[in-house]
Amino acid sequence: MIYYEDSSATELTPKRTIIMKKPLKNLTRYTREKTSFLGWRVCISRRGRMFTKYFADGAYENGEEGSFAAAIGLRDEILKRLETEPTDKVLAEYQNKYEKQARKAKATRKKKATAAKTKAKAKRVPKK
Repeated sequence: MIYYEDSSATELTPKRTIIMKKPLKNLTRYTREKTSFLGWRVCISRRGRMFTKYFADGAYENGEEGSFAAAIGLRDEILKRLETEPTDKVLAEYQNKYEKQARKAKATRKKKATAAKTKAKAKRVPKK
């Protein structure tokens, strides 16, 4: 089980399948009960700048544990850099990096969809 501290509880409450040794600061779990997204969100705000990245369970081989590990890794990486580098530089760099990845993935999906439509049109048999 994953155990983490609930600020309102007096003891640890079982929630997941691994033990978390770090607090869930800057992490949020999304489930189908709340939204249509199933995974983890990293959200870091400093000095009026905000960086948000979502980690879907379905994108990782280990599901929830894989997305959790990826989210923790990115969060720790960003927080470590924020200790020594300017906030604006670090958060802007990560924002740009992930926006470019998202645009590229969207363009790839669009190309695949267009190719599938073209292929389906070519296979159609005209009605007599």
